[in-house]
Amino acid sequence: MGYDYRPFSTDFYRMNSLIGSFMEPKLMGHSLGLSTLVVFLSLVFWGWLLGPIGMFLSVPLTMSFKIIMDSQENTRWISVLLSNSCLSKNEGEPS
Repeated sequence: MGYDYRPFSTDFYRMNSLIGSFMEPKLMGHSLGLSTLVVFLSLVFWGWLLGPIGMFLSVPLTMSFKIIMDSQENTRWISVLLSNSCLSKNEGEPS
């Protein structure tokens, strides 16, 4: 009689799903200044658009988009929507 690997594979699948679906987007979002929802939606969008390569590059592509949007005054609002914090009243205005 051999060893039954089903409990191990089930536990591995559960842990991988938990880490990949909940913990990684939250940790990436906080460390990069992106909303957790944006990290998850970017994974879905870039994966749909470019396939597995897009899923792998979803956060760098979204960060590049956020930096580009943050560089111009008239598109800064898009960058604020992607971030995990909001601007204070005087932060976005020139002194």
